[in-house]
Amino acid sequence: YASYDVSLSGIDTSVRTLETRESTVTPTMTLISSLLDQRSDFLAQRSSILSSEAAIGLSRSALLPKLGASIGLAGSGDNLQLGRIQLFHALNAALNLSIPIYDAAQNRLQIEIQEVDLLSTKIRLEQSEMLFRSDIAKAQNNLQASKQALEATVSELRSAEESMRSAQERLRVG
Repeated sequence: YASYDVSLSGIDTSVRTLETRESTVTPTMTLISSLLDQRSDFLAQRSSILSSEAAIGLSRSALLPKLGASIGLAGSGDNLQLGRIQLFHALNAALNLSIPIYDAAQNRLQIEIQEVDLLSTKIRLEQSEMLFRSDIAKAQNNLQASKQALEATVSELRSAEESMRSAQERLRVG
């Protein structure tokens, strides 16, 4: 046994830097909500939802009666002598009421399609947010598992160092 080197010289077995290292951010519900509100992809999906809701409102307005009004004022006159011009005035007014009676259900069909698309967009947004939250939870679990693995490694390292000292002492004593 004298010809074998069983020392740990040259091998870095220190884990002190890892033991003292802490995670820099602990995600809270407030922080996660803040991140969800700031991410551009989620903002784009929310804007798309608002746009779809406005488009549905516009399509629904096609089913409502429309009332239009107009007023016109006209005047004319002719004579070569300015003092003798006779003016003729005309006042016109119009009121127009349009009631959609039959459109072959095109507007209602379009509204239903838009509502389905809106629901689909809302579901995609909710799924994206859930996936984001899930990724954060996975990262937290991985961090916790890594901490536990580090603690186990430190314990095994201490046990190995103690076994090494014991073996060296037995080797020294003979």
